[in-house]
Amino acid sequence: MKDITFGTERSTVSIQRAWKKAKKGAPGGAYYLGAPKTRKARRILRLTPAQEALARRLTAGRPTEAYLFRTPAGKHWRHASVNGEPQGGHGEVLRGVFCLLRHGR
Repeated sequence: MKDITFGTERSTVSIQRAWKKAKKGAPGGAYYLGAPKTRKARRILRLTPAQEALARRLTAGRPTEAYLFRTPAGKHWRHASVNGEPQGGHGEVLRGVFCLLRHGR
């Protein structure tokens, strides 16, 4: 959530990290957050009003290091988790956010 800036006109999200697959047997799980593959992948994107409204609701009262998208159990969502209908009835907005973060549109 430290990567989101709520502005007066438009809010933005800064892409500085990406999910990486860990080597087999690595401590900490199968995936970790690391630098994107290329410099071009690091970017700042504008949020649509619907994405901003959802981000504001999801960040309210949460620490800056908390994951923005969480499962009902409080764990993180990865982009692969959005292939089905996400929890909470925000399917279209979440798919739009992940598409924006992944492809910049």
